[in-house]
Amino acid sequence: MKKNFQNVIVVLMLIALIGCFGQIASLKREMQNLRNNLNNNISNIERNLMNNISYIEELLEKEASILAKAEWSYGALNAQDHTVEIICHVTPKEYHPENTTASIMIGNQEIAMELLNGEFVGKGEVSLFGEMLVSKVMFYEGDTIQAEALNWTVMPLYEYIPSVNAYLNGNGTSGKENGKYIWKRAGTLEVFVDQKGETVSSESALLIRCIDGKEVERTKISLDGNPQNGEAYYYDVNLEYEIPYGSNQELYVEIEDGNGLRYRTLFDYMEIDESGTYVDHGSPHDIGETIIYGKNGEELYRGFW
Repeated sequence: MKKNFQNVIVVLMLIALIGCFGQIASLKREMQNLRNNLNNNISNIERNLMNNISYIEELLEKEASILAKAEWSYGALNAQDHTVEIICHVTPKEYHPENTTASIMIGNQEIAMELLNGEFVGKGEVSLFGEMLVSKVMFYEGDTIQAEALNWTVMPLYEYIPSVNAYLNGNGTSGKENGKYIWKRAGTLEVFVDQKGETVSSESALLIRCIDGKEVERTKISLDGNPQNGEAYYYDVNLEYEIPYGSNQELYVEIEDGNGLRYRTLFDYMEIDESGTYVDHGSPHDIGETIIYGKNGEELYRGFW
């Protein structure tokens, strides 16, 4: 009887202990939830504080500024000179129409502004393939000069020039055959064009092959589909080329836009050493690079965008 009583006590103690463990676990969860809520509240306070600081700084900058309004936009594209017009609109908080004149710095050139409908307007030209800084605006009234920094970075390339990329999907082999290095591919060539306002003609698409940087072959290709921006043209390929020992092969797609500019983008590169062995460069850094040529074949730009 005594032994049974002891067993009951042990069981009750175990049940109580399990209950305590459960309460402890529950308390730990509550503490973790409280800690998480506290951290979230602190993060929200910090974020709101930073937003308020930024807002106050913006208000202070506006208050200290001599300008009521300042903005710029692109104008007309000159496809012959490869330049783009930039139009700057600036309105000072205080000025006297009969006495105040203004000019703006576009690159290293100070350009006089004209007062039109209550705002000063200045126009300049920037290279289609370059980058230009509109640094500041100046107001003149008698012997008094006031200036304010603008620091507008102008890069027309990203607004006006289509971006072109090509990818070759499929299967193929490459290796020595009868003392020659033979490269074979069968699949689909995907050509992506982001128009950006320019019309790219699929009818002028070319597949261009170069050996050691010199063009050795070009083939007119018909691209299927009428894609929207971000979608692809498609061209089925079944290619076989001999690559001389000690040389490299580059394959490009070239298309032409409505202004006669040609876009040549690299989609495959293969280098073979003097012994006829493939040289593995991993993913060559210039895959995806686009070269832009003018109507007369002059190189205007090369890069990634």
